[in-house]
Amino acid sequence: MNTVTLIGNLTRDPETRTTDNGTSVTSFTIAVNTGWGDNKKTAFIPIKAWSKTAESCSKYLTKGAKVAITGRIDTGSYERDGKKIFTWEVTANNVEFLDTKKSDSTYDSSSSYNQGGGDDFDRMPSTDDDMPFDEDIPF
Repeated sequence: MNTVTLIGNLTRDPETRTTDNGTSVTSFTIAVNTGWGDNKKTAFIPIKAWSKTAESCSKYLTKGAKVAITGRIDTGSYERDGKKIFTWEVTANNVEFLDTKKSDSTYDSSSSYNQGGGDDFDRMPSTDDDMPFDEDIPF
């Protein structure tokens, strides 16, 4: 089973693009804190959302927003300068907005956007050569 649940804050505003077939995809990174005191660490987790979930994330999320993500870990690899680079990210099936957006009265802090898995969800490869992740990651 490949299921992950994370709670964290966006480290930057989401970036949305549209695939050639018209499907929206939104990428962002969340910071997830673990441990406490002197053992406190922060992991930076790349997230990708598709279709309606992507559109909702793009519309309502901004840097600093707290979210709960449920999804799966996707891995990939590519070569750079003759060296194999491994990538990973979380593909969000469900994004729950955990804090309110003060500037938009239509925003509901209990909103949850579920990818579903129905016909509107395109299961596309999720490797992202624009975001190289290699052994230099600090965690």
